[in-house]
Amino acid sequence: MIAEQALKDKLFGSLNVVIPEMTLKVRKNDRYLYFVQIVSPLFEDLDEADRQSLVWERILSGLDTSEWKTIEFIYTDAPSEIEPDESEPASSVPSDEHQVKSS
Repeated sequence: MIAEQALKDKLFGSLNVVIPEMTLKVRKNDRYLYFVQIVSPLFEDLDEADRQSLVWERILSGLDTSEWKTIEFIYTDAPSEIEPDESEPASSVPSDEHQVKSS
């Protein structure tokens, strides 16, 4: 099984091409699979099906089968959909997250 940090790095590399401004979180669940959360302003104008299609297209082309099969679920959220207690303050990004802001 791919390590959590390695999966984060591969997801970030694949997704950053099409979602340049995002926050990416990866958490292992109790079944040794991963939950992924991607938050991006790009998702504000997309419905869930379009978000998932965009993300999975990149994941399937950028990760090996054995790697993407470790992902149980991907949450694709717009910043407006995140409750204040669900996200970290803007000035504090935990070390296990990848965050990219376009200039």
